[in-house]
Amino acid sequence: YDIKRESSFIISAENYIVPIIGECGHDFNAVVICEYDKKPYVQFIDSWKTSNILPSLQEIKKHFSSSGEFYVRAYDEKHD
Repeated sequence: YDIKRESSFIISAENYIVPIIGECGHDFNAVVICEYDKKPYVQFIDSWKTSNILPSLQEIKKHFSSSGEFYVRAYDEKHD
């Protein structure tokens, strides 16, 4: 998505194991934020949670197994 010149996309994690529940998938929303230094940063927003704490790369790697598949679905849409 391109909303007011900010890009957002959905990342889907599939085929990872959650204790008790078993194999499942999960969707994240992500927003690319350009700071004053013009360097892009990605803010992940977990739509299944009430708080949006940015996980570190190590936390993401620990939570999702290396066998998980990640897909980035980008939509070529313009919104005001």
